Amino acid sequence: MHCREVRLRNSLPLLALAGGWLALLLAVPVTHAGQGAVRAGLQTSHATTGVKKLVAAGGAVPTAAAALTRIEILPHSINMSGSHSGQRLVIEGTYADGHQEDLTAQAAIAVSNPGVASLEKDNSVVPRGDGQATVTASVLGHRVTAPLTVAGFTTAATWSFRNDVLPVMTKVGCNSGPCHGAAAGKNGFKLTLRGYDASIDYFTLTHQAAY
Repeated sequence: MHCREVRLRNSLPLLALAGGWLALLLAVPVTHAGQGAVRAGLQTSHATTGVKKLVAAGGAVPTAAAALTRIEILPHSINMSGSHSGQRLVIEGTYADGHQEDLTAQAAIAVSNPGVASLEKDNSVVPRGDGQATVTASVLGHRVTAPLTVAGFTTAATWSFRNDVLPVMTKVGCNSGPCHGAAAGKNGFKLTLRGYDASIDYFTLTHQAAY
């Protein structure tokens, strides 16, 4: 009992001090407006501190977004030959501050003559027949056109080692690093890594491969 009484007597000054602070806090009314002002002040302080840190680090202070001044279709002229050809389109925007952005995802693209070419989901155009058409793109009130020409649609396709064979070999990994594209090849047979030199690979396959 004696130890408990000593501990209680030693704690009395601390309890009295805590009670005084609690009474002081309860006596000061805090309105919703006051709480909002405190929050706004804290937010302003944090924002100011962030800008100061950015400037001190050598960064630029954020400014209002620059306005879009013009757009263009890339390539500026689309020429396709044969029924297996195609062309991916890119809509590039130029802004007032000089920087450029890819706006293809935001653009509305259309082909004037569906009998000549059609637009795919990946924003590429594929031929549908010989002739001419116009590609139109619109973004944020800006509009631009590009001429499109298709020739040789009914002509039989000519197979190419570079365009038809190498892509298949690359897709299945024949000329990759772990396979025949390694520096020393594999099992005595070597191809250029990822088919970077089609002429060497063609010679290797037609003159050096064992049957």
